[in-house]
Amino acid sequence: MFINAFSCLGSVSLYRLVWICGKFGGHKTSFSFAIAEEYLKQGYRLITNCKSVWADDIKDIELNENNQLKAVIILDEGGHYFQSSRQIEQIASYANKMDCIYLFPSFFPPARSAQIFQIQPIFSFKMTGIPLIIYRWRVKLGGFEDK
Repeated sequence: MFINAFSCLGSVSLYRLVWICGKFGGHKTSFSFAIAEEYLKQGYRLITNCKSVWADDIKDIELNENNQLKAVIILDEGGHYFQSSRQIEQIASYANKMDCIYLFPSFFPPARSAQIFQIQPIFSFKMTGIPLIIYRWRVKLGGFEDK
């Protein structure tokens, strides 16, 4: 995947909470792992509810020397888990302090406050044998919008 070409990575680092939406089987979780890979190269850990050879065992995770978690957290089908804005506010308030990136690949939408930054697969060329998927990203917060 050519994730380095995505201009959305700066926004992922800035907002730290991303809903990756799209249809069933639309490569949302795969894209989440591609984003996570870029952070793993920077020394982040991976915490996820999916099986992954990259993931750290939750029992072995400790805070780093700066008392930060420094982790990418992928919660597959996160829309099922975060239905209230209060839940999102609780984790989002610590995202920067703990140096965490939250990725929610989910068909079902999470609480509205987790929908500020969205990434959505638009078209896949994989059925033609070309390993290319086109994504659209959007940040919408009050009157501010970026794409």
